[in-house]
Amino acid sequence: MNADTGVHPDLLNSRFGYVSISRASHEATVFTDSFAKLSPQLSADVSKTSALEINQAPSVTQGIGMGI
Repeated sequence: MNADTGVHPDLLNSRFGYVSISRASHEATVFTDSFAKLSPQLSADVSKTSALEINQAPSVTQGIGMGI
């Protein structure tokens, strides 16, 4: 895995690290320009929130008078 810490922070994160390493069948080698910078970047969580987690104040159904 080539992990250049100079790339945009959105490109080097926990998901990138997992996918890169999990593709190896026998062993994995990490090449980086800075291990000190790599560790926090690979620790960054990139989980997205689902629509169910968003708390909307006015309901869409109330806005159109359905009252569901």
